[in-house]
Amino acid sequence: MIQFNRIINENISNVNMDVNFIAQQMGMSRASLYNKTKGMMDMGISEIHH
Repeated sequence: MIQFNRIINENISNVNMDVNFIAQQMGMSRASLYNKTKGMMDMGISEIHH
C-alpha cells in the first residue's frame, strides 16, 4: 500500500499514468494489481483511478 501511494503521488501529474503504468511500477501484472487493491480496499484499481 505504501508503494502504491508513493507511485500515485510521484506521478500524479503524469498524463500517461494508468493501471498498466502502476502495475509495471509495482512489478506485477494488471490482474494481480486489481486483485490486491480489491482485497485491501474492497474496490478495484479502476474505481480508485477515477
